[in-house]
Amino acid sequence: MSLTVVLVLALSWGISLAWWAIFEPITAEARTTNLVFPQGTADAVARGELPPFIPNSLTIGRNGRVRVINEDSVPHHIGAWTVPPGGSAIIEPAETGDGVTCSITPSGTMPVFLDRRPPLTSTFVPAAMLGIPSAVIAGLIVFVLRRIDTGGSAPPLAGREP
Repeated sequence: MSLTVVLVLALSWGISLAWWAIFEPITAEARTTNLVFPQGTADAVARGELPPFIPNSLTIGRNGRVRVINEDSVPHHIGAWTVPPGGSAIIEPAETGDGVTCSITPSGTMPVFLDRRPPLTSTFVPAAMLGIPSAVIAGLIVFVLRRIDTGGSAPPLAGREP
């Protein structure tokens, strides 16, 4: 292959990759993050300690939800929701830069961050899968057009005699 074909292949693949990386899919599946309040959470908070297995903050993906599962023996509050002992609730957080009030941290708040960009794997993998065939097709088009421009007398492939 000539340098021109290789450059067209690389350019086509790069444009396809950029297309998928820049523009998010119109629809995205809602992902649910589990937040479990283990037994003894209320006791740890009363002692001023961060309960085990409770994160310092939550980062929720695009269209994400949080399933709050209370395994403690007392009801817990997170935001506007109260989750009874043994109960669960699905929360769809609002776009806010602040944390939510809660009864599961000694400070009484938990920062919640909403990540609106899709993960790299959801953009790079489709770009690679679609970009490589697109680049090959563009390369074939350049190869055929080049042969047409020379009247079918393209230079021989490297290492072959005419």
